[in-house]
Amino acid sequence: GFRDAFVQGLTSRLTQSRKFAILDRQYGAEQDAELDRLSGAGTPVEEMAKLGNKLGTDLLIVGTVEEAGVATHSVTIASINKTLETSQTTVRLSYRVIDAATGQIKFSDTWTHSQEGAAIAGLAERAGDEISRQILESIFPVMVESINGDMLFLGQGGKSIQVGQRYRLIRYGKTIVDSYTKESLGREETEVGIIEVVDVQAKVAKAKVVKAQIDLAKEFAPSSYIARLSAEARPAGQGSAAPSPAAVAAKHEKRAESVQKSAEKDW
Repeated sequence: GFRDAFVQGLTSRLTQSRKFAILDRQYGAEQDAELDRLSGAGTPVEEMAKLGNKLGTDLLIVGTVEEAGVATHSVTIASINKTLETSQTTVRLSYRVIDAATGQIKFSDTWTHSQEGAAIAGLAERAGDEISRQILESIFPVMVESINGDMLFLGQGGKSIQVGQRYRLIRYGKTIVDSYTKESLGREETEVGIIEVVDVQAKVAKAKVVKAQIDLAKEFAPSSYIARLSAEARPAGQGSAAPSPAAVAAKHEKRAESVQKSAEKDW
């Protein structure tokens, strides 16, 4: 169903980033059965040593599927005695990334998308892709690891980055500290250029400089530059709200008028 497809997509993309070690809780029964087998007689000592190495969770990703379904709309054209049917798939999710030890919310957001004629599984995969990207950009933005001429090497690869995507090149500045809590709020960020991904490998990606406001060859320093996906490179409709019933009705009415005019031409 929707939940399984979404969780699988989210897990795959976060794992591909190599920034998270994902702990699988979905198949707990199967893991316990294997541990019971290993604890039996005759198990080598080196295998026994692994039994105490289960890891605890640092961050929890929790959320709620507030809406996920397909609505069918019908519009009847009396003059030609014809009924049109269209479907609108809508998904709305809310999610949080929580520090398991303190309960502090590290990041939270909502994801909403509505698309005519889309399969629910397709939107589940898209939600996993875009939400994983939002989490990564918030907690582990893409770091520029090195530079060679006008070519930059990014510390992220796999399916999380695609050839042809454009990123805003950001230079880090001073750390910003909350005056009340003394908590770090991150670092100052200044956009200094645009880069485009030209090659993606399992662990790194290469990007060329499209435009730059500084001389990167002279000013580059490790851990001082990150890349954030440009708005123009995001899939159309990302984060868009579901259309209102009135908007849907108007769209269907317009389509019905188009069909009617086409029918009149046929006559």
